[in-house]
Amino acid sequence: GGGGRSSDLLHGHAEDALLWVTCTPCVLYPLCPVQITELSKEVFRLKEALNALPESGAPPQSPPNTAALQARVRALEEKLETETRHSKVVTLYRSHLLYAVQGHMDEDVQRLLCQILRMQRLQEQGR
Repeated sequence: GGGGRSSDLLHGHAEDALLWVTCTPCVLYPLCPVQITELSKEVFRLKEALNALPESGAPPQSPPNTAALQARVRALEEKLETETRHSKVVTLYRSHLLYAVQGHMDEDVQRLLCQILRMQRLQEQGR
């Protein structure tokens, strides 16, 4: 068959890809959806704490703990946004990998994924 070669190539990486999809949910980024949920909860708790602080009749100079709380909320919200974005990227890669396992894939995407798998392997060897 003429088109056999490319499917063999894909099949060579299919096992890798399958392992990657099933065993390493967050190869690219350490934070998983669970941690993202925890972050959201913490942001929510801090906001509640901020809302609980008396605002009316307070001096214009806000107490340092309020400022600290607000800064923490801001930092956490940024972190949360980053993690959510990462999570979406991971999901996207996973869907591409599933396509790879099933044998349909854009060549560019395939190249990229093989590169990522190689990098991952190098990192594991470096440990």
